[in-house]
Amino acid sequence: MEEPLAWQPYRDQRHAYPGRAMPGRNVRTLCGMHIETYLAGPGDWLWPDCHQCWQAAIGADRLPAPRREAVTHRPVPRPPVESVGGRSE
Repeated sequence: MEEPLAWQPYRDQRHAYPGRAMPGRNVRTLCGMHIETYLAGPGDWLWPDCHQCWQAAIGADRLPAPRREAVTHRPVPRPPVESVGGRSE
């Protein structure tokens, strides 16, 4: 079983660290920052996630690499629009 992750607001982002949330602990976040945890207020949880912590939390290192070749899209032909007398525009 994997160790649980806790999220802590810090410097305008939410950072993840291993373990359970407990105020007053010094922890190392998944992005490598050392922070002291605290009891966050309700608005703090609206901050965006730290991208590095989020990638580590979902196991992005185990995901396949993004495709590098260009993807082209062909325009889809649209049928003519009929006006009120049955005539095409």
